Amino acid sequence: FAAVFLYLAHIGSYHLIELDEGRYHRVAMEMVLSGDYITPHFDYMPYFEKPIFQYWITALSMELFGFREFTGRVLPALSGLGNVLLAFNRRTGVMAAVILATSALQLIVASIGVLDMALTFFIDACLVTFYVFERTENKKYLLLFYAFMGFGMLTKGLISIVFPCGIIIWYASGILTFFTFSSSVNTFSALLPRCMNGFIPGIISCRSCWLARCPGPGFY
Repeated sequence: FAAVFLYLAHIGSYHLIELDEGRYHRVAMEMVLSGDYITPHFDYMPYFEKPIFQYWITALSMELFGFREFTGRVLPALSGLGNVLLAFNRRTGVMAAVILATSALQLIVASIGVLDMALTFFIDACLVTFYVFERTENKKYLLLFYAFMGFGMLTKGLISIVFPCGIIIWYASGILTFFTFSSSVNTFSALLPRCMNGFIPGIISCRSCWLARCPGPGFY
């Protein structure tokens, strides 16, 4: 409850304070005003600089609460809170969660309407779910891994794929270093095909989303 208060209580108490925050707020506002939730617009011109997920959440918040400053900060604040919950687990996890929850940079980024906190949450969730999958081989965690990666893709693009996959490869190289070569190869040779199965439908889904947003041949 303290973390909920820490991350949510203040987000409506100040005006838009950052250039990107104002821009993303405007894009979501034009979504609500125009009724077009597929092609984002800024100053009534098509705007494709960033993916669409945070615009959708901000627009939904505006539909519920009106055109207020805090609506653009709902997703970052909830994402910051989600990061704290991901770190929360037993005694060591409690300490990590407290340290993260009171970290200045975490609090600041979670208090303004930019994309970075949501991206951080989705990358963290990718790593947590993949780690649990690697330990349990329960497929539902692999599906969650792909789902979080997809949401990250819709939040800020390919970085949500590059970061988790790069970290997982580094993790795998550590496994190869500390355990016997044959057992590690067998483990990851069994896991890798299952991990790769989700990339093709994920790429198709993201491609479909981008095509739906394009107004016509002029976009290219």
